[in-house]
Amino acid sequence: MTFNQKRFPIIALALTLLAAGCSSKNSDFYILNPAKFSNIQRHQACRNKILVERVQIPGYIDKPEIVTRTNQNQLIQAEFHRWGEPLSGNIRDVVMQNLSSQLPRDAILTYPRLTTSQINYYLLLKVNQFDVSSTGLSILKVTWSIYDHDRKLMLTRNPTYRFYARNPNNYEDITSTMNKNLTALSSDLAFHLKRLGCGG
Repeated sequence: MTFNQKRFPIIALALTLLAAGCSSKNSDFYILNPAKFSNIQRHQACRNKILVERVQIPGYIDKPEIVTRTNQNQLIQAEFHRWGEPLSGNIRDVVMQNLSSQLPRDAILTYPRLTTSQINYYLLLKVNQFDVSSTGLSILKVTWSIYDHDRKLMLTRNPTYRFYARNPNNYEDITSTMNKNLTALSSDLAFHLKRLGCGG
């Protein structure tokens, strides 16, 4: 074997590694954020303690990759566009912060709760759909229920929220539109919690 023949496998390996390095791409990470509310009207001074329990999400979005929907039965997981933290916890935290902004006299809590006093209302959220279509339509379908201090069901609803992303191929627009879904959900929850008034 000549010197050049010995060098060829080494050169080929180096070129392969170089090509792999050039083709690699860093992932972008995204997070949902609470909204900024203005002109909040303070409701009566109930000072309720509202406990937001764990948010349930369907398995198809319970993963790091952001999921978009190409049609009713086909989903795409974005390899390089990911959530910065588990989505169920992110949704819960955003809803809690939105409620705290809209119900400033109430204490919005979650587990582990840092109080031994009685909870006035328990809030349960089950997300049934939360994704964006190839046309930019962001859909949030959710079942939410409010229970009183004795865990008696007070109210339950199954709303659907729809907003369009300006650019369905831009993940900043996609996640921003998903934020609008959560803002609408939070506003509905705040409205009904105000109507329930002071818990027992």
